[in-house]
Amino acid sequence: MSSARCFVPLLSFVALTLAAVACSQKAGDDSADGGGAAANASGATTGSGATGSGATGSGATGNAGSGGLGSGGLATAGNGGSAGSSGGASAGGAASCPTDPNLVLHGGWVGCDPASAEDNPMGLQGSFYPFGDGSSCVEPAMICGDAGCCIAGTTVVDPTYTAFGCGVGLELNSSGGPSSVKSPYAGPVKCFDIALAGSSGGNVVRISYTHEADMTGKVAPFVELDPITDAWSGTICFEDAQCPNWMPAPDCGTGSQYDLQILVVGAVQAGAFDLCLTSLVPHDGTGAGLTVLKQLCEDLEETSGSGYLFRNNVWNEAGGDQCVTAKAGGGQAALIVDSSNHDLGPGEPAAYPSIVKGWHWGQWTPDSGMPAAIAGLTSSVSADVTVPQSGGRFNTAFDLWVHPDTNPATPGGGLEIMIWLNSRDAQPLGGPAGSVSLGSATWDVWTGSVEDWQYLAYVRQGGGNTFSGDLAPFLNDAVSRGMAQNTWNLLSIQFGFEIWQSASPFAINSFSATVN
Repeated sequence: MSSARCFVPLLSFVALTLAAVACSQKAGDDSADGGGAAANASGATTGSGATGSGATGSGATGNAGSGGLGSGGLATAGNGGSAGSSGGASAGGAASCPTDPNLVLHGGWVGCDPASAEDNPMGLQGSFYPFGDGSSCVEPAMICGDAGCCIAGTTVVDPTYTAFGCGVGLELNSSGGPSSVKSPYAGPVKCFDIALAGSSGGNVVRISYTHEADMTGKVAPFVELDPITDAWSGTICFEDAQCPNWMPAPDCGTGSQYDLQILVVGAVQAGAFDLCLTSLVPHDGTGAGLTVLKQLCEDLEETSGSGYLFRNNVWNEAGGDQCVTAKAGGGQAALIVDSSNHDLGPGEPAAYPSIVKGWHWGQWTPDSGMPAAIAGLTSSVSADVTVPQSGGRFNTAFDLWVHPDTNPATPGGGLEIMIWLNSRDAQPLGGPAGSVSLGSATWDVWTGSVEDWQYLAYVRQGGGNTFSGDLAPFLNDAVSRGMAQNTWNLLSIQFGFEIWQSASPFAINSFSATVN
């Protein structure tokens, strides 16, 4: 089987404008080709198709991949490009269609006969393919083999972010054949169980779902994983992949899915990688698990996933050390306090390890539904936690931020509403202001002020480790107290533990929030 590939390097980039470069090639008849610093990058990629069952096809080249802004002052390298249009199986011989739920074992082409939809597992049809920047990858003639679908090479440090890395992709709905057409996937799959083996060479890994057939100059929504040293497995659902706040719609979108792409991110550091996709099992999202995103051990360290921001918020200089692990999947979020050694008395807490939906001091999580005016607002919020049975000084609390402006740089002039689900040896700041029945519980009310914003706290009588319901009654009660107005905006919903004295365990087992 002959094989022809091309990789075209990016010629230039400009801040906040993504350029893209496509490449073209011709193959033999038996081949199928299938909040930080403002720095952008676009990397040209060529998708490579797979040999179909029974016979081989031929296809066109892929499109340029797009990079984008970094976070925390560092630019990150580009997201992978579009898949090449693939050949797929043709009538070259009687081929039995693979039935194994692990798509990696289907021989590089998923869907057997391109002319028939009857043999497409859960409506999936398309080719596995490698893509890359033209310098980071050692490109094989066929990436799928006994070890899985594999990529290998060496990333380099590249201030221009042209060398954005190397990846493996899978088309989700391709017609196959020499004039292949890609369409948005419309089947029952909502998630993939993914297993990776090998090393990413110290580089982070992005798992993304492209939202257009031609991704030239665009960024696909993604989930970012910590560097892989040996193996990783987890579930990544369509809704888990989110657009970064430095690349809004329409250049990044979450409405459709064309390809699954797994990228070893280059340009940030040099490292030899050898990574294989060993298992890829689609499912409809039922029982989707949570994927470990990252462990955070630095004060104020953050990561994101599934539309949530996870913060190791050790903001008090008098606090101790703390490590937390962030998890996400299927629209849910979780945060585990792995270790901490805080030991403070009454006064300000040492830390607020927490999950954020919406605004956080000028930055936003994607697709949060906020800002939203209090008038007419509804929400659906659920939370489940585990807290120490004895010892420690802490609370478990929502932290809502309300403001007359829709995107303030700070909360000054607004209102902070805390909703304490449980606590031990702690009380809100300010003073008591009676009690109120909201939802199915009675809450003690405290009022005060912090710096240049107002403070309102609700403490649940009797405590509890779960919450499920609407937060609108708390917002409406705040309005009735004259601490906010109906025209003010709910900016964000945060949830976590305020910790003065450490104990164990602290775990947000699940958290989700939707604002309408």
